[in-house]
Amino acid sequence: MTTEPNKEPKMQGLPPEEADLQERITGFNKELLPLLGKYEIGLAAMAKILPDGRVAADPVVVSVRKHAAKAEVTPGPKVEGGLANPDA
Repeated sequence: MTTEPNKEPKMQGLPPEEADLQERITGFNKELLPLLGKYEIGLAAMAKILPDGRVAADPVVVSVRKHAAKAEVTPGPKVEGGLANPDA
């Protein structure tokens, strides 16, 4: 709970949409950044134009495996200490 008081002053004065986006980005970073490189995922952003004309971006997680766009993502065999390498 000591981190919440530090976050709130930064978000005070922001429009509700920007404060919401900042909270989502912070949560996204805490959960997914430690997984980068570990599970062959990458980060991207999807831009969108808001009704008031501003540009915003949503974070997106993408697979960085070869041929990921053509293949369906299915769970692979589990091995002790991690995931099996499907290319081996």
